[in-house]
Amino acid sequence: MSQQLNRLEGLLKSTSDLAMTVELTARVVIILARLGRFEEARFKVRALRENYGDWRSGRIHVWIMLSEAIADWYADLSSQALDRVTRVQVLSSAMQYAEMHAISSAWKAHIQFEISDFDGMLHSIDLAFRSSAGENAEANARLAIVLCNASALCGDWASAQSWFAKGRDFSLAEGDQASVEALQHNRAVLTLTCARAEACISPIEAERIKTVRREMDSSRNLQLLTRISALANHRHLAEARLLILEGRFEDAVVALASVRNEAPFASYHFSQFEIDLEIAYCKFRLNLVEDALSLFLKIDIRSIADLDVDDQLSASNMCLEMARLDPRFGDPTEISLRKEELALAYAKAKIDLAAGLRRLRDDHELV
Repeated sequence: MSQQLNRLEGLLKSTSDLAMTVELTARVVIILARLGRFEEARFKVRALRENYGDWRSGRIHVWIMLSEAIADWYADLSSQALDRVTRVQVLSSAMQYAEMHAISSAWKAHIQFEISDFDGMLHSIDLAFRSSAGENAEANARLAIVLCNASALCGDWASAQSWFAKGRDFSLAEGDQASVEALQHNRAVLTLTCARAEACISPIEAERIKTVRREMDSSRNLQLLTRISALANHRHLAEARLLILEGRFEDAVVALASVRNEAPFASYHFSQFEIDLEIAYCKFRLNLVEDALSLFLKIDIRSIADLDVDDQLSASNMCLEMARLDPRFGDPTEISLRKEELALAYAKAKIDLAAGLRRLRDDHELV
């Protein structure tokens, strides 16, 4: 059991204040969800809603709503989570409840980062900083995680490392092992995301791939040590894609087939057709061309256009590599043009995000 969870449950036993009981229980729910203990989290959420969800207090209500949102987000990446967090943000602002406004804004920024709404994320971070007091450890830890992720995604590794250290310090001070694990996991996955996209544009050095492998192994070992199971499927998918980057195509086919049966995945990050394409590509690289073609012809390539730009870029690169050697996989000229468009879009997204982070840093005098 996490130190943070132990501490909160100890506080629950010692308080008789109704509002504090609800707040502490809501915080427990959020931790349980982040640890992957979804049934326990949802049981406590239902109890909160049944016993206290009668609008007797605005503060009580926003804590219940926030716990519902985060439980839904970690359990199944529900789109309702963003709506609920937004309502908490609006209500806490109207109530002038600065602590909750900062916390809900930080969580909203987290979700917006995950759905690649970077403009919205930057706005939410700005609001969180404007509301957050120096002692708001929960908001500060969440903001550090989001800023670490965003900095890593746009290739600013020095800033990412700085926010990683700050997030780790905030989390350890609270006994928040889930946030420490999240920082390590996100750094590993984002290191892979960048390397995977950049490999589509120019050859990637072997040492860079070894760095990604070290990050991924560290993340896996920490996750096994802490026994945090939330979103473990994302690590499994990342590891399968790292196998492709390493050229271990037989192992990648096995890993990708296993990921098919895991959940939850959000539609903008995952498509069964993309998994099929990756398996087809691995078979192609293993010289199982007819097997690869048989699978490829069943893929609705158009559906991949709904994914994030880095996933689309990777898909186009695999299609192009196969089509250049065998025209049955498509017109290489047409695919090449599409790949160039995606490469430009990927580069622009990184530049725009970096510029937004610089403005945020200047506005709030962030290091």
